[in-house]
Amino acid sequence: MITKSWMAWIAAWAGFAAFCCQPGQAATTSGTSIVLKNPWSPATPNGAPTAAAYVAIENHGLNDDRLLGGSSPIATKVEVHEMSMAHGVMSMHALSDGLVIPAGKSVSLEPAANYHLMISGLKSTPKEGTEFKLTLRFAKAGDVPVEVPVLPIGSRGPAAAMPANAKHH
Repeated sequence: MITKSWMAWIAAWAGFAAFCCQPGQAATTSGTSIVLKNPWSPATPNGAPTAAAYVAIENHGLNDDRLLGGSSPIATKVEVHEMSMAHGVMSMHALSDGLVIPAGKSVSLEPAANYHLMISGLKSTPKEGTEFKLTLRFAKAGDVPVEVPVLPIGSRGPAAAMPANAKHH
């Protein structure tokens, strides 16, 4: 027998699942074990030569893979960059051998982490409220496309871009 409390529990979980699986939250890949979640990029000022993009990468496979870089119609180059701090000086450089995505694990490219995608040679400026295509290249999974929403200039991520009084439905 299904009770009211059981129905409420089912409704709560259904609502949670609907919220977590909104369009744009995850880009599942056909035929690969790589899943890209929550891609985003902060808008850039007019004339900026570079932009950054961030994404969570899940490897549901049994073997490690490696993010090698990517491509986008808005730029001439997409590289995986690492930031590091030495003697009080921050430096950034491209990872020539790519970034390992361990089997069964997730790696987040985000402002607070050490890794991001550097989009260089911009052909068009990422504007707030738009999206651009990005294809990430993996050693084993191959090319994995994703649409990247553009958030306000200086954004620290999707949650930070949401107004304090906004409600999730």
